[in-house]
Amino acid sequence: MLHIKFPFRKGACENCGAMGHKKKMCLERPRSIGAKYTEKDIAPDDHVLPNLSLGYDSKLQNLRIREDPAKYLLNLNEDDPYYDPKSRSMRENPFLGVKGKEVEATKFAGENFIRYTGEVIQANQAQIFAWAARSKGIDVNATAEPTKLEVLQRNFDKERAEVIETAKKGLIEKYGCEEHLEAPAKELLLAQTEQYVEYNRKGKLIKGPEEILL
Repeated sequence: MLHIKFPFRKGACENCGAMGHKKKMCLERPRSIGAKYTEKDIAPDDHVLPNLSLGYDSKLQNLRIREDPAKYLLNLNEDDPYYDPKSRSMRENPFLGVKGKEVEATKFAGENFIRYTGEVIQANQAQIFAWAARSKGIDVNATAEPTKLEVLQRNFDKERAEVIETAKKGLIEKYGCEEHLEAPAKELLLAQTEQYVEYNRKGKLIKGPEEILL
């Protein structure tokens, strides 16, 4: 709990009464009558950081803890991913394809990993769509007109889905075989089931339900 001295002290702020700054540097709302004259609601003094005499190593040890090694120390092989000391970036995963480093690979997957997560994929798809639209003569810019580009892309995806569905129905009406479009049973896909059946050497059922052949 802060200890506040109620009497106004010489050299304190005339507005709030706190030591450490002057009236023109005070961050409190200007009072109609300053604390210099009322000696009420004296604000706590400004916190002054201690003057620590730190050496060169002490000033630099707080940037990174020892449990967090530098990126260039993760993989010291000759063919390891390139580390750029100027930007302090390693774009590729240093543990990619290294056996026994699966756990370490989950901690740092390279700076390129961020480029393919979240809304970055949608932004890249929008940029590719803008380039394709401009090649077709449609004047649109992904940076200057994002709303226009989003509307164009939404309408394009809708029309493309309708064209695909119309072509699909036309093929079904012409050739039939609609039943083959449905996904087969899971047992047929894997050619196995979780149903256990055991027989003896003579082919007699020992354990499990008896299969009925139709």
